[in-house]
Amino acid sequence: MLLERTQRWLRNELGRADFDCTGRASIPLQLKLLGVLRMLGRGTCLDGITELSGISKTAMDAFFKDWCKWVRTCLYPEFVSAPRSKEELERRMLDYAILGLNGAFFSMDAVHVEWGMCPAKHQVLYTGKEGYPTVAYNCCVYHNGSYAHVSAGMYGSANDKTLVRFDPFIDTVRSAPFFREAKFTVLTDDGEEELEGAYGIVDGGYHPWAATIAADSLNPSAEYADWRGTMHTSRKDVECVFGVTKARFRILKLPILLHSQEAIDDVFFYMRYFTQHDTSLGRKRRMGDN
Repeated sequence: MLLERTQRWLRNELGRADFDCTGRASIPLQLKLLGVLRMLGRGTCLDGITELSGISKTAMDAFFKDWCKWVRTCLYPEFVSAPRSKEELERRMLDYAILGLNGAFFSMDAVHVEWGMCPAKHQVLYTGKEGYPTVAYNCCVYHNGSYAHVSAGMYGSANDKTLVRFDPFIDTVRSAPFFREAKFTVLTDDGEEELEGAYGIVDGGYHPWAATIAADSLNPSAEYADWRGTMHTSRKDVECVFGVTKARFRILKLPILLHSQEAIDDVFFYMRYFTQHDTSLGRKRRMGDN
């Protein structure tokens, strides 16, 4: 299915035919896709792809960028999205309610990707606490390890408070009635109490908004300490997903040698799509859904 959609994309959107003007057959699509996966999975440079497949650096570079951009704009929205119905939102909230985090439906954190070809004039903006230029992404993850949202790349010098202010998904969670009117029940000293407003769990680096809840490290209560431990453990979902993605795609462990942030965004979103697509298929197989 993916191969067929890619072939239609090449013909209809890029106008690439199976043969060139001289009648020579074009490079097989399967070979190009293997080259893309080799670059992402093992961090192979264009010279290495040329040695392995015979595809020229120019052709592979153009296809790599066009492919990642197409996946980001066309395929990514199909697999990575916020809850679109009340039933889906309640299902996401139930995963956290079982753990005692009633009202939560995602965990959030920021990840930094090293930019090896950052222009010299922009290095001050992209260099933060890591000490080298990075592109920062604000990521929201469900408890089952799938992505709810990934923000566009931002300056690596920005902290979590700055990143979240420019994240449209968090703005939606804070303002949209769909999320603000979501109801959940909590236990109090007087019994059960119904509250409104779905939220995400974060660390202490974010704003203390109603949509971004972090545990209070100064509360001495023993009951609160137990709840805080559960919250810290659940918040590791997003870090575990980062670890899985970095283990699968070696390009994230090396300085990315693309010359524009837009191209880095396309690569980053493509890897999120690939992880999400693989996770979705894995869940279907475990449930016996063919």
